[in-house]
Amino acid sequence: MAYPAPLEVLIVGAGHYARNLISPKYRKNPGIHICGVVSSSATDKSLETTSLSGVTIYKTIEDFILYNGRSSIAGIIADLCLHQTELNSYVEKMVEAGFRNFILPKPIASTEDELHKFSTLRDQYGLKISVASQWFYSEIVRELHRLIGCHDGKVTAELNFEQCFSAAQREKYITTNALLPHMLQIIHTTNICNLSKEHETVILDQCEDYLKIKIRPDNSSFADSVILYTDLTSQNKRRELTVYSEESRASQLLSADFLGHFDDDGNEIHRIYHAGKGNDIIEDNLLAMTEEHVRFWQDDNYTGSFLSFERYLPVAKEQIRINRMLKDLRS
Repeated sequence: MAYPAPLEVLIVGAGHYARNLISPKYRKNPGIHICGVVSSSATDKSLETTSLSGVTIYKTIEDFILYNGRSSIAGIIADLCLHQTELNSYVEKMVEAGFRNFILPKPIASTEDELHKFSTLRDQYGLKISVASQWFYSEIVRELHRLIGCHDGKVTAELNFEQCFSAAQREKYITTNALLPHMLQIIHTTNICNLSKEHETVILDQCEDYLKIKIRPDNSSFADSVILYTDLTSQNKRRELTVYSEESRASQLLSADFLGHFDDDGNEIHRIYHAGKGNDIIEDNLLAMTEEHVRFWQDDNYTGSFLSFERYLPVAKEQIRINRMLKDLRS
């Protein structure tokens, strides 16, 4: 029996996500071959203890094309493990060079102009784009969708993502591009708040390092309202969702811990507390994401559970909306 050839994935960037999070999952997936890593700062020494050890390093995209030939790049999938501020310049340059397949990090855009540029490039060149958002592929998110959907009546929810970012991290990350993209994906995928429908977004409190938002969705969502709180200076690292069956905080329906911990096989263990007991969810959502990527790129007619550019748009637009609201508040 003949099996499809592995997908050729070029990793662009060699930061924490590329080295320690996604490349180990690519190594576990027989349907994927890492054909190179593009980084101006990475060295064989800096990568020798990671899953990128032994992968050829190219300083620039131009170097990769020079050594591999322009004709080889059309079928390569470029996983851009970059900060959002670097995306536009890289995508434009790579599209001009002939790349047509991209995995983009979240958030993919911070303004309407940036999002429009991606849409224009996609339409003009027939780009195939997936967005790397592990919570879209997560078992805990699916279970939360099921449990909340079974509840008779509306709920209210609070989602808290907090941790202490170092000074160096806060030079690159702000409240809107650090933890908020994860939070928006979770409330949308669970249908706590369907961001593709009409909803009201209010900034309750904000400063440089923390942000508190209230969203009131329409009747198609499970919640009457959801409060999102993120803090980049908190000493209390949290990734918690609490859902109430009424406006009163005394009527807790369930809670979920997204922080979790890892077992010896690299699976992440999350916990949902519901109906007086805890239920562990054991999953590897990043590996599940890579498996969907293989199906997505090997079958042009595949319509399964992958996060395409189109499916990510409601979250992208809400991200941009919040960015614009904060800009207006601070001007």
